[in-house]
Amino acid sequence: MIGKEIGDKPMKANYFFLMVCVLSTWAISCGDPYEAPLPADVNDKIGFYKTISSVAAEDQKLLSEYFTRITEEKLKGGPGIPAGTTVKDALAAQKSFKEEEARKTQQLREAAEKEQAAREAQRKVDLVKAQEEMAATCKAEVVKINVITTAVGRSFDMDIRFKNIGSKELVVVMGTVQFADQSGKILKEIKIPYYKALKPGASAVSGGKIPVLQDREGDVQLTKLPLSKVQVKWVPIWYKFADGTQLGQEPKPDKRRR
Repeated sequence: MIGKEIGDKPMKANYFFLMVCVLSTWAISCGDPYEAPLPADVNDKIGFYKTISSVAAEDQKLLSEYFTRITEEKLKGGPGIPAGTTVKDALAAQKSFKEEEARKTQQLREAAEKEQAAREAQRKVDLVKAQEEMAATCKAEVVKINVITTAVGRSFDMDIRFKNIGSKELVVVMGTVQFADQSGKILKEIKIPYYKALKPGASAVSGGKIPVLQDREGDVQLTKLPLSKVQVKWVPIWYKFADGTQLGQEPKPDKRRR
């Protein structure tokens, strides 16, 4: 027994040595896939994708983006893949590139939003100024409003008096009549244009019938309120003078019912 155990030791030692050699060889041949160098030639697409085949799927996606970007840059005279670049280096380079692009995009977005906000603020300032100038140019007031029933249904029968209190002749007066309840909630808005000449100091009355839209809650509420409790407001939109100048801005055609 003793001799057999002694005799087996060389065999076990040889087996252990053999396994160490095999594992060492496997480690050397496999290595860390992230430390593998990439082909410097961007035309070696097969070699590139073979090199990155052992890394994680999400990293392969980034490396593919890196390869596409470097290839496109190379076609435009770029340096291509620097010699000695490893898979890890390429990953770091692509992540850094994407972060920088995201930063630039965010900066552009913030700049665009700031510019848009500035334009909107200026537009509001210009609108208020134009409305103040229009209010000092022409007065418009609703002098009659009734709810009537005709053969085609119910309508708002309304007259508006326009008076040019400015110093120049008007050829277009356009605005919106707002009807609100006692709480100030706007129930209906009607865009009213007046296209006849109105000399300084002159006044004119324009009237018409506006259908009551039964599918509009505001219209229905307005017909139920005593007209004495309805708040009426004229909001100027666009005034044009005989000399071609204007205040406000001509609105685009609006086909929606209000």
